[in-house]
Amino acid sequence: MSYAVVQGCSKGLGHSFARLLLARTDMHIICLTHARTSEVQQSLLSSNDGKNERLTVLEADVTREEQLREAAERVEQEFGKKMGLLANFAGVLHPEKNIASLDLTEVRRTFEINTFGHALMFKHFLPLVPRASAKEREGGQGVGEGGRSVIVSLTAKVGSIEDNRKGGWYSYRASKAATNQLVRTLAHEVEMRNLWATAIAYHPGTVKTGLAGDYAFGKSPKADDGVHEADEAAELMYKVVTDLKASENGVFLNWKHEKLPW
Repeated sequence: MSYAVVQGCSKGLGHSFARLLLARTDMHIICLTHARTSEVQQSLLSSNDGKNERLTVLEADVTREEQLREAAERVEQEFGKKMGLLANFAGVLHPEKNIASLDLTEVRRTFEINTFGHALMFKHFLPLVPRASAKEREGGQGVGEGGRSVIVSLTAKVGSIEDNRKGGWYSYRASKAATNQLVRTLAHEVEMRNLWATAIAYHPGTVKTGLAGDYAFGKSPKADDGVHEADEAAELMYKVVTDLKASENGVFLNWKHEKLPW
């Protein structure tokens, strides 16, 4: 049986997405969180009675590489190299209005979570993706076209250099632009190593969670405007990743499955 790894599932979109996977698929769902695992597990199972045998919650902070390494080793030992989906949700927003507002401590923290955390997830979990050979793919089924595994990292449209029309949010924009580059580069490695996978960067719109804060609250959720409740955003993301084509490896997509500029 294939499995999904959801990093950052204690709350927000990652939490809603993990719950949706439990309800909608037959995959084993492995959630990584820096929060208390017992509380996260209880919350994820609150509307998924009888699904506890398909849920594993591991403590792993994206800023602690040794924890990510240990989590990947445990997943491989227990479930093998049959990862059908890797979804990275970790993110933090420190919205500077101007260059004078930059705080080095906050900039480092932003990159550590938004960029380096995603890079380390790629480093330690990419080996769990099966190669394109039929023998390695046997018994595993990814969510993408042809049963390909999908690797998706949440970035943001404000990370697009071409689409930067208003400025501001220096550290957040830069960290997301860097993560976009990581995804694009990873996609090339996926092809060169003949892995049965598709890697994308994903912009979910503005999701009404703690991360978006005042930038989402006060706005009425309107799909056309890109403002969503977390459960709706999870549905939209699920549709994008399950409709993903092999030819879309290395692209930047939004919740409408539209290609965004880098």
